[in-house]
Amino acid sequence: MNIFITLDYEIFFGEATKNVDKYLIEPTNRLLNELDKYNKKAVFFIDIGYVIALKKQMHKHVELEENYKAIVTQISEIDDREHEIGLHMHPHWEDCYYDGEKWHMHLSRFKLADYNKEKAKQLFIHYHNELASLVQQKIISYRAGGWCLEPFYHIKDAMEICGIQIDSSVFSNGKSTTKTHHFDYTNYPNETLWSFKEEPKIVNEAGSFIEIPITSHTVKPTIYWKVLYDRIFNKKKQVGKGKSTKPSKIEALKKLFFSTTDVLSIDNYKANLLIASVEKYFLEHKKNVCIIGHPKCFSNETFLQLERLLQFSIKKNAPIKMLRQLVTTNVLEMKNN
Repeated sequence: MNIFITLDYEIFFGEATKNVDKYLIEPTNRLLNELDKYNKKAVFFIDIGYVIALKKQMHKHVELEENYKAIVTQISEIDDREHEIGLHMHPHWEDCYYDGEKWHMHLSRFKLADYNKEKAKQLFIHYHNELASLVQQKIISYRAGGWCLEPFYHIKDAMEICGIQIDSSVFSNGKSTTKTHHFDYTNYPNETLWSFKEEPKIVNEAGSFIEIPITSHTVKPTIYWKVLYDRIFNKKKQVGKGKSTKPSKIEALKKLFFSTTDVLSIDNYKANLLIASVEKYFLEHKKNVCIIGHPKCFSNETFLQLERLLQFSIKKNAPIKMLRQLVTTNVLEMKNN
């Protein structure tokens, strides 16, 4: 079994936007040091839209300039340590502005599908080029913001122009229809890796793109009741403060009363489910497991479970790999091992 540790390097909403060092730089440094202990590499999907927003407005605000310099320096360090840098896009940053005290978030264009095809293509290429200017390695992997990959034809040409060969936005049985999110992966291949040409949902061995979906698993309502309890009574203090968009009321109720499908994550409370799921998939001879995490949402539990994962990798001879290895090795070999 191959294990991929993928991190969405982003920060928006909540307290985290006021303290980039505490809620992005510091947890990422801790993560890098933990990986160094075991000589393992991860994939960092950089939300370059935030970096661009900082760059555009930092001439007005000293704190934004400080944030920009800290983030660009850390991206360079991630690159120097030879972790993989991938493109991550949250295009809502095009409409956000800082007033000297806080960011004003406008989410009417949260996903690329909220732009016409030509504008989406321009943004994709612009964001890719901006990220490429900050690192030495060639960028060949992509993750859509909010997992909103559809419709793929919106960005297919841009991906080809930029040399992006790998997508990791899909997760099995994932579905969301909110004001910001819209995707439906319920009819996608039930595989851990496949090639495609025109549509990610259609396997095509001759296709030039590779899909490595985020591994999903079933999550029982108990974890969400625990989250709700701790939020009300403020019992959980050692957690990241980064927030994302809220689920719809229907989605929230489903999570509280029914088992639901979610991504395999090392964030906060979800980290407790990590090892049990990885061990289960190992016994089922799952070929690839792709884990997601967000430094803005890390807790002490994250690092406890991460260390257990790294030890599991060594003990079970389940290598931790980067996505770019999919194009430097035989893809068929990755499918079969």
